[in-house]
Amino acid sequence: MEPIEITKKIDAYLSNTFTPEERQAFENELNENPALQKEVELQRHIQEAAKRASMRSQIQNTASSYHLTKNIFTAAIIVAVLGVASVLGYFILKESGNTTTSRIEKIDPSLLDQLTSKAPIDNLNSDFFTWNGRDSVIISKNGVLLSIPKDALLLDGKPYNEQAIIQWQEALDAPTIMKSGLSTTSNGKLLETQGMFGLEAYTKEGEKLSVNPKVGIYVQVPVDQYKKGMQLFKGEKDKTGMINWVNPTPLAKIPVPVDMKDLNFYPKGYEDTLDKLKLPQGRKYRDSLYASLEESEEIITEFNENYLIKGQKLFDNNCKMCHAAQQDGTGPKLFDVRRKWYNNNANDALYTWVQNWQVAAYKNKYAQKASEWSPCTCGSNLNKKLDEDEISNIFDYIDSRPNSNYIPPSKVLAFWHKKFNNTNLATREFEARMREIHPTCKAEVLALYVNNLNKSISEIDAQVAKMGYPAFEEFARQNVVAVNPSNPHVKGLLKFYEKTAKAIAEKAQALQAKQLEKENKLDKEIQQERKDETVRTTKREAQAIKEEYELNLENVGKQLGKTLGFMIHGGGTVYNIDKYVMDATVSRTSTVITDPETGKTAKITYNDFSFQVKDANKYPKLFAYLFPSKLNTYKRISGTNGSFSYPLNDDIVYHLAIVGINEDGFFYYEQKNLKEGKLGEIVLEKLTEKEMDQRIDALNESRGIVKPMKIKDELGWLVKEQKYYIETKRRMEHDRFVRRMKRVVFPCYREEESAEEAIEDNPIKK
Repeated sequence: MEPIEITKKIDAYLSNTFTPEERQAFENELNENPALQKEVELQRHIQEAAKRASMRSQIQNTASSYHLTKNIFTAAIIVAVLGVASVLGYFILKESGNTTTSRIEKIDPSLLDQLTSKAPIDNLNSDFFTWNGRDSVIISKNGVLLSIPKDALLLDGKPYNEQAIIQWQEALDAPTIMKSGLSTTSNGKLLETQGMFGLEAYTKEGEKLSVNPKVGIYVQVPVDQYKKGMQLFKGEKDKTGMINWVNPTPLAKIPVPVDMKDLNFYPKGYEDTLDKLKLPQGRKYRDSLYASLEESEEIITEFNENYLIKGQKLFDNNCKMCHAAQQDGTGPKLFDVRRKWYNNNANDALYTWVQNWQVAAYKNKYAQKASEWSPCTCGSNLNKKLDEDEISNIFDYIDSRPNSNYIPPSKVLAFWHKKFNNTNLATREFEARMREIHPTCKAEVLALYVNNLNKSISEIDAQVAKMGYPAFEEFARQNVVAVNPSNPHVKGLLKFYEKTAKAIAEKAQALQAKQLEKENKLDKEIQQERKDETVRTTKREAQAIKEEYELNLENVGKQLGKTLGFMIHGGGTVYNIDKYVMDATVSRTSTVITDPETGKTAKITYNDFSFQVKDANKYPKLFAYLFPSKLNTYKRISGTNGSFSYPLNDDIVYHLAIVGINEDGFFYYEQKNLKEGKLGEIVLEKLTEKEMDQRIDALNESRGIVKPMKIKDELGWLVKEQKYYIETKRRMEHDRFVRRMKRVVFPCYREEESAEEAIEDNPIKK
């Protein structure tokens, strides 16, 4: 492979742009190729050096306000041997300009010898740089960063801002420390070190300068590992040249600004759950979904405002004395109560409970359990005046109330924006804190960090720890300072933040409101359609009874030789034949009528008829239709769990049609010319909507009567029911998905979950 191709592959590997498969293949090759390992390590060092070089001037802008130490001559980053290691590092900030410092190329050899002999640390090579009197940044060969602001150096107690010579010494690894004979003890106590360095400043004539204690020189030293208890020590030479490390001071950590797009502030488990569900990985989709989980304070449509206001008034007048939306009181909280009762097969009992809890408790086990909540008789017999629609209005209002015990997604997404680059929030340090902020479920914790961008991060950590969150005590001990404490744009950022958070929340609420309004419209349409169907069914049933009664009465008259409307006289008793016939017709039972005068008998015969639909549970909506000869009407019969039985009039021939509905469409079966019998198990076949309409229309027309009742409205209703079933199932699945995501996104979301949801959240491998 050509060198340029190898370099491209290494760059893709280090910048993490490989696909998982490409990365695995490269790592397999890397494990077996020592030469490639060296190339990768070299390329990594080159990239790190380039990144470090690009970060100089941001330090220059912030260092004049925050310095790790102000009087640095001879120092060491050391810690007691017993110090506990942690995984923190020290890094360099991002670029915002050019440096103004350069390594000295020419210097008077005699002055060089003179300064070398005065070096703070004996037996350690010196490096020399020039400083031109302005805010400047120096990066040493080993990556130590020095920020020397204007007025940082003094000559005879006065600020010196002319060209100066900076002498720098560093020993950051064990071999260099050992070769230089440097000690690692403090008053005889053994210390562990991460590096030592020395600094002196001189005029170009060689006159020694001091550090201005009011300004200071900032030094940032890269360490392999930050260890708990690590401090900065000052070195004091004794007569022999040995250094005793004294006056330890805590180290402050400068957070590393990272581009906001490379940070992740989602709650723990959010993306893992979406990945498990194989949902889109794009940031736009995931942000939108995250925002949609926010519980809105208000629904932004006039329709829903009026709708919820009615529920609120009913709640205030009937329930507020004992119940609240999101927390238990004298009575249990009411939020999402319908789903809880539904999951316990007590949905119908809930409405009875509101009207009269004693009746509900007597009839339903879950209601009986609910009655044990408290001895309070709140609501007992007080709500009989509420009908089911009014009770639904109350629950709709309750379910629209937001849960304040969570961090609104809009508050997170609002700062997750490029405008907040180069602030405390655009750092790995804050990213780590955000993982602990989410479990607090308190928006005010997040607000402390967002509203105090010019403060030390650890200062805010300490405030949060005092609020009762011990995880932040460890954060506070890290002594992480602010990224850009002098940022003049903080007020503007906070205004942008509030405006953006509001806009995100309102957009999510508007989308929710639009969807809810659409659903409410569809609900009203199907409710009206069902009312219309009830009216049609009532008329059709009445007509069917009338037609079949007239047919039976005519047949009885023929058998007895009587005219229509006749009565039977005998033994002083008058028998109304109409009543015999009507009773038999309505009850669909066989009947024998005897004329006492003539001894003649007449029969009305109904034959047993039944069938079972195979896999009936696959069809949430299952209908069976009978199309009788000699009658204009048709009959829709009801079944239970796919089992149907309906006595057939022996004087009529019937055609049978069965329709099953589910999310996949329509399923159908038909059979002609039936008078009786047990059909056994019937299998439905899938048809398109058009095919189903044609088959049923043809069956209706083929029963040999002049004007069969049209079935167009019935078919239209079936189509709407199928579409509404799909919509209902979609809503149920969406609601279940939302509840699942809320349990992930909002750690304090503790609503009950069904057994099915529990399995989804915690799948069991068999």
